Amino acid sequence: MARNLILTCLGIVLVVAACNTVFAHNGSVLDVDLTTMDEYIVQHDDAESFKGLMYVRVRNMGNIPWGDFHFQIRSCEPEGDVSSVLIMQGMYEGEDVTPTTDRTPFSYVIDNTNPDGATLDYYFYSNPVAYGQTTWFEFYTDNTAEQLGSFCIAMCPTPVPEPATLGLLGVGLFAMLLTRRRK
Repeated sequence: MARNLILTCLGIVLVVAACNTVFAHNGSVLDVDLTTMDEYIVQHDDAESFKGLMYVRVRNMGNIPWGDFHFQIRSCEPEGDVSSVLIMQGMYEGEDVTPTTDRTPFSYVIDNTNPDGATLDYYFYSNPVAYGQTTWFEFYTDNTAEQLGSFCIAMCPTPVPEPATLGLLGVGLFAMLLTRRRK
């Protein structure tokens, strides 16, 4: 009996882990291993109360360190409209729903006016996510206006700018200033 219960629980865990859907909301946890810088899209099935915290844990399995990470609310349907789904910040209904992460220091930018869906961009260049490291992000979505049954969340990292690239850019700017000064 106990063995059957353990096997059933293990089966449920494996099915949920293999599923590419995040289930309704408050405290939803999504675990993702990313091997490339490509966009990863997951469907979020929303339910009553159509708002809540989203917790995303991501592990860098690629060979490029991440300096920022981006989320966008998207429609799962080709012609769907998700403009009413918002990413919240600050105090909302008596609760602090400011986006956060374990990367410190960090900054973020929210754009709820994007016609293709709200965006949330985290920046943490001074504390990048290296190969094999795991980081997490937490943010609050509000889908109460239209109460969509589901929407998709697209996410992708961006690499840390290489020092050599920044050095070349600096040398180029310096050379440009010198030539302007000579004239």
